[in-house]
Amino acid sequence: MNRKRRRAIAVLSAAALQAGCFTYVPTRLADVRAGQEVQIHLTPRAQVELSQQGSRVEEAVQGVLSSRQNNTLLLKIPIGTQQAGFFRSNIERDLSIAEPDVLGIDLRQFSPSRTALLVGGATGGAALLIVTIIAASRNPSGTGDPDPEELRIQLLRLPAR
Repeated sequence: MNRKRRRAIAVLSAAALQAGCFTYVPTRLADVRAGQEVQIHLTPRAQVELSQQGSRVEEAVQGVLSSRQNNTLLLKIPIGTQQAGFFRSNIERDLSIAEPDVLGIDLRQFSPSRTALLVGGATGGAALLIVTIIAASRNPSGTGDPDPEELRIQLLRLPAR
């Protein structure tokens, strides 16, 4: 396989993995309604308080806004999953955050451009992989099996000491 094809596979794979179907858009706190998925940026004081409650220190917390009462936001954040057979459910925790502890809030929205990038990258990567496999399986000399060295693709190189 030539270098150009390897680079193309790497670039398309990276594009497919980096893209997502959603993005967070900054918005005003007053515009967010209960039930919407949000990302809340916290003050350093609020970060320390959350770390003392058992959460790790994070600049932003993602979850679903449950309600707003008396200058307090009630946020449902996922902390794990539970699976029984084929049924899987999220384990959530209610987290209350005082409005003065909120530096900013971002609303989760569908992103058509990121979705197109994800689909295009995955499709292009799969097509390139299929073409590479077909090209590697052909034997140009027409005699016997191809040399195993020609079929090997180096994915990872670890230096030996």
